[in-house]
Amino acid sequence: MKRYSLQLLPYLYNALEPSISKSTLEFHYDKHHRGYLDNINKIAEEYNLEHEGGIESLFVHADSKLKGGTKDPALWNSVFNNAGQVLNHDFFWNSICAREDSISSAENIDNKLVTAIETAFGSIDQFKQDFVKVGVSQFGSGWIWLVWLPRERKLQIVKTANANSPLLDGMVPLMVCDVWEHAYYLDYQNRRADFLKKVVENHLNWKFVSSRFNSL
Repeated sequence: MKRYSLQLLPYLYNALEPSISKSTLEFHYDKHHRGYLDNINKIAEEYNLEHEGGIESLFVHADSKLKGGTKDPALWNSVFNNAGQVLNHDFFWNSICAREDSISSAENIDNKLVTAIETAFGSIDQFKQDFVKVGVSQFGSGWIWLVWLPRERKLQIVKTANANSPLLDGMVPLMVCDVWEHAYYLDYQNRRADFLKKVVENHLNWKFVSSRFNSL
């Protein structure tokens, strides 16, 4: 029986302070993220699920099962939600980084990515403002993404609810921010905008975003 492993956090628990506290990161990663992965492994064992691919493949497979009219929607809905949350958290940890690393990566951001951002949003500063605005507008739990639209060949900011992902709609995710309350409530309570501003101003991992963009 295949078991899925938890992706290692790419920095120390205190690396994002003071924007994101050590206690928030410990709780977020060790309780929430790990909990979703544990759920997937329990489901796989209980239902003897055999799937050779990774978490992304399992997530897409669950989505196709639900859209195809599975005889066990409760099972596949649970797989979809937990696999989606693992996948999105994996991506989130890579989308952010320590402030000094964010500054360094911003100084070396790929020129083609800068051009694409300026074409879509006018400037990097305007992109940040738009990203926060979309994040605040997300009702309830969800995720805020910078994506590439292959057909239109442009960047766009999109939001998804709960465990969903824009990859299911043919978009290519470049970065994401978690706006579930567990991502910020210990530090910011209901001030989601303050959390988002801190992230976009101090912790975007432009090296990761550039790498994703260059792989298109």
